[in-house]
Amino acid sequence: MLTPDEPGLAAGITSFRVKNKGSRDDNNALVVALREKHNVLTVRRDGVAKGQCVRVSPALYTTEEEIDRFVTALAAETGTG
Repeated sequence: MLTPDEPGLAAGITSFRVKNKGSRDDNNALVVALREKHNVLTVRRDGVAKGQCVRVSPALYTTEEEIDRFVTALAAETGTG
């Protein structure tokens, strides 16, 4: 997970990288799989530091079930679940 350590810089937007899957193509494939197979919207972006990453933006109205769906989908697509 990519986020500043300073408490005042925390935000709902979270970016992450999957170990050994850091290329633009890898991240694009993950974004497509999460959207098409799991109905989870994320975006690939160039990270502020060290390049490519995937961004997810939960909000105040995001339900616990939606967060669970994201976690389950990410685990399924990365083979960590």
